[in-house]
Formats: sequence, C-alpha cells, structure tokens
Amino acid sequence: MNKYSEEELFEELQRVSEEHCDGDSPTVEDMKRNGNISYGTFINRFGSWNKALKFCNLKVNDYGRGNKIEKEDIINDIKKLSKELNKCPTSIEYKNNGNFSIVTVRKKLGSWWEALSKAGFSEYDGKDSSQPQNSRTNNEYISEFERVGEKINKVPTQKDIKLHSKYSLSSYKYNFKSWKEIIEKSKFSLKNSRNGIEISNEEALDELKKTVSKIGINNSTRDIMSECKFSRTLYARKFGTINKALLEIGYEPLVRRDNPGKEQLIKDIKGIYRCYCDKDETPGQKIYHKKAKYSRNWVRNEFGSWNNAVEKAGFEANEKIKSGWSALKGEDHPLWKGGVNRVKYYGASWCERRENVRKRDGNNCRVCGVNSKEKYNLKPDVHHITPVRYWNVEEEHQQMNHSRNLISLCKACHKPLEGKFKGRNHKEFEKLAKDYLNIECGESQEVKESLFDY
Repeated sequence: MNKYSEEELFEELQRVSEEHCDGDSPTVEDMKRNGNISYGTFINRFGSWNKALKFCNLKVNDYGRGNKIEKEDIINDIKKLSKELNKCPTSIEYKNNGNFSIVTVRKKLGSWWEALSKAGFSEYDGKDSSQPQNSRTNNEYISEFERVGEKINKVPTQKDIKLHSKYSLSSYKYNFKSWKEIIEKSKFSLKNSRNGIEISNEEALDELKKTVSKIGINNSTRDIMSECKFSRTLYARKFGTINKALLEIGYEPLVRRDNPGKEQLIKDIKGIYRCYCDKDETPGQKIYHKKAKYSRNWVRNEFGSWNNAVEKAGFEANEKIKSGWSALKGEDHPLWKGGVNRVKYYGASWCERRENVRKRDGNNCRVCGVNSKEKYNLKPDVHHITPVRYWNVEEEHQQMNHSRNLISLCKACHKPLEGKFKGRNHKEFEKLAKDYLNIECGESQEVKESLFDY
C-alpha cells in the first residue's frame, strides 16, 4: 500500500515550487533541501523526476539529462550565482545553489577550477573580494601529492592522502577528473610507477626481509604486507608474486593449505546438514560456501559436481539441477536452434578421469610433445583409444574411461589418429602413433600385438 496518495504528492511538489523556486520546476536538490517527502518517493511512483514534474503540470527540466547540458549553460550559471553572492562561488556554494551538480561540471569542463577560469575568474590578484574560499592551483595540489609520496616512499593512494596530506581528499577530486590524472601529472607518472617508483630491487627485498624477521614467515601474505611499508603491487611488478620475492631473500614460499581430500569434504557437508539444514533438506552450495571450512570449488574439483558430492555424502541430489535444462543436450534443449549435435556423454567417471590423465601426461601431447597449456593456454584433448561407439556408456563407462584407454593429444595429432589402433593401451598407442605420423621416438620400444584387459 502506498503511503502517499497522488493528490498529496501533487500538493507537495506545488508547495516546493511556489515557496522555494518562485513557481519554477523544482530540481531534485530543491526537494532534498526543502521537501517534506523524499524525492525517491516521486521517482518510485512515477518512474523518473521529469515524469513527476509532468504529472504536476510543471515544466520538465531538460538539464536532468547530462547529454543536453551545454558548457555555455554551466558557465552562465556560475556567472549568475557569482552576481547573487557578489563574489566568486566556491564549489560547496555552487553545489548548494547552482542548477547543475559538481559531477556534471567536472564532466563537461574538466574540473571546478577550469569552469571558474572559463567564467572569468582565472586572474585573481589575491586581494579581490571575489576570491574563492579555496584558491589553490592544480600545481599546488600536485606538489603536495609529491610531498606525500616522498614521505611514504610510494605512489600515494587516496587513503594515504587522507592520512598525510594537508589538503582534503575531496579538494583533489574536485580539481582533477580522476586519480589517474593526478598521478600522471606528478613525478609519479604511471610510466614510472610500473618500474617501482625509483625503489630498487635491493631496497624492496631488504624491507621484506625486515618484515618477515619481525612477524615470522608462518603468517599469511596479508599479515606480512600489512606490516611492510611497500605495497603488494610493487612486489608483483618487480618479482611477479610475493612468493617469488620471498624466494629471493631465502625463504620458502607460502603455500596453500593441502587438499582436504574427499573424506574431509564429505564430513564438512554432513556437518553443514546437521547445523544449518532442515530434516529432509539437501545441503546447498550457498550455505556451504558461507559456513564451511573449505571452498565449494574444492568439492566440485574432487567430485566433478556438487550433486555428485552430496550423493556420496548420502543425500538426494537436487532434481532441479539434475533433470533441468543443464541435463538436456542438443535438440532436446529448449534453446536449441539447429545445427550439428556434437555433444557426447562419456559417463559419470569422465570428468575426473580426464583431469587425471592430463596430470599424468603433464598437459603434453604424448605424440608430438607440444604443451598446449603453455603454447596456446588450452588444455590438451583426451582421446579414447578404443572409441566410444564400441562401449555401452551407461554400463561400461568405468572401463571406457580407464587411464589405459586414454591419452593426451594436441588437436593437430588428434584428428588424424581418430579411430586408429583400437584396443591398445596408451603406451602402445604412443609408439604406433609416432610411427604412423613419422615422428621420431626417443628410444625404440617393443609393441605387443595383444589387446589389453581391464
């Protein structure tokens, strides 16, 4: 139920117009300062501020749309306000009394001081009563920015400016389009900052060594960097990662905790069920992500999917996911738009076995030796030596996806070897494939002429 009727909204808008805007259309700022009803109520009820004005038979303010505002309109508005105040307006005074927002001024004219300059206030001798309350030039801000940078020995962040600068952070933002512009105009230009702001590798490593000696290597990188006077970004630019920097000073790198394993993850899922789920409810990924010790990514990596994991833990899988759109392939999918159905199902064991084979082969093509991961940032194909068409996938996927029937191949080798040397294990297939493609083997191998058993 709406708190205010349309008649009440109409009367309130008319009141603000007559009492505070001389009968003109109120702006959002006018309603913020003088209205008894939030401007958000009007926008929610009518869709936009201009639609609210139309409803009340008031003239639509085209200035509400930034693309219709001309630079000359802003300059004239600043001049008009300066005559009313009998001095050059400050940014705060303009924010409270001008027709445009400070953000609009900066977008159209670059900065507040550039807007003042174009309005005729650029030449001030220091005695004129029209001096703005904050008459500092951009060069003064840049000098102060550089002083702070020298003090803390790095490119200042906005937090550093708040802590160490004698000028406020908002005054920097009013005078420059972005933080990037401030850095580019200072001696800490982006070009130089990528090289570590004149901090040598030796200085950076000495500081890291002092920090580690002080708090210990067993702390997290976050704790180490919170005590270090140089930023994580500086070490990343110079050494690649914090761990590589630690290696440089003789410490073993900090490693992620060990994989918890399937048993521990199943215990975690059961623990989440006992603490946070109803009697007949299957633990979900969201509650696991919020409450569990380990990441849900561990679970998916270990079991292939969340449904596989909860089934292993003794719960029923989510049927909406299991039998929903994600389970439909090709022409059966509601978004199917024609084409060739290339989707193949290799059984429940496929995803886990495929990754195990890639690890076994080091992401290398076993025939030509190319590492697709390093060369093209692509994982190699995993090829079924005895093809899928020879198997009953539902009943025999464990044998079909056995590591002896799988081998890693790059795409260039995969295509000509499709369907070749059926029944061989992966070692026999490798030798025969190299001979077939005239690729030299490292050493001669005897090839057995018998099929392998599972």
